[in-house]
Amino acid sequence: MLNDADLELAVKAAVAGRYQNTGQVCAAAKRFIIEEGLLRHLPNVLWQLRQP
Repeated sequence: MLNDADLELAVKAAVAGRYQNTGQVCAAAKRFIIEEGLLRHLPNVLWQLRQP
């Protein structure tokens, strides 16, 4: 994820890439490269996007 990315959109795509097909696909995302400028915001966005 680059510093100028839409963080909410990027997080939604990352979560979908990881959990799509419940992780039973070898091509599922396992690692994410995130620029330092976004890293401090990531936990808050993940928390806000969680499903109850």
